[in-house]
Amino acid sequence: MDRDKNAAINILARANTLGRTEIQALGQTTHCLLSENLIDKVTG
Repeated sequence: MDRDKNAAINILARANTLGRTEIQALGQTTHCLLSENLIDKVTG
């Protein structure tokens, strides 16, 4: 999970240099990826 957190932090850090639309898209993507990961852990 720490690696996933680091990946999310890196994505958000990179998003700081992008426009607002890209930040929102990356945020949604990150949220989806983390949610899927948690669901996999619970159901797996």
